[in-house]
Amino acid sequence: FPDGLEYGGTWEILSAQKKQTFIDMTKMKQGKIFYCPTARGYSEAAKAGNVDADWDVQINTGIGLANHIGYAIYAHNGNAIAWDKYFSINGTSPTRPSYPPPTKTKAKRLAELPLIMDSVQRFLPPGDPFITWAYSNHFNQKNGLPLGGNTLYGDGHVEWKRFDLRSAIQIMWSSNADHERWW
Repeated sequence: FPDGLEYGGTWEILSAQKKQTFIDMTKMKQGKIFYCPTARGYSEAAKAGNVDADWDVQINTGIGLANHIGYAIYAHNGNAIAWDKYFSINGTSPTRPSYPPPTKTKAKRLAELPLIMDSVQRFLPPGDPFITWAYSNHFNQKNGLPLGGNTLYGDGHVEWKRFDLRSAIQIMWSSNADHERWW
């Protein structure tokens, strides 16, 4: 699997260099097949209603230029590997099974392990003025929670995973405690 963290990429941020590589590989003019808008955009243009703006507007990550892609790349993600170990091995959640991100195409349990998943995020102050799930892809404005998300598994199948906070799996929280990722 390609390393999504190269050149300043993260879970939902794809480096400008990787974005261009994908566009060149697929011969697609704008490459928007790699983009899925979230319910609330990050850029000012997206917040104003231009749902494609986060794909079109580059941000500076401090390492390089990048674009929001609207879903989490879990496979071959060193950050995800570290968080999986933290949650499942260190006993912070003893009943949580381990979901190690696949790093090889012949890894064991590929049918159970996510490669890519829709964004399910909770932002807290100071990341957002209010506690909100609105940066999730499938956000339910009636109850303020995500509906769920699609997950692409290592064997190639895609499955809808309904969001229920009682059974959701936390896969990361930021070091300054302003946002969390869930699956």
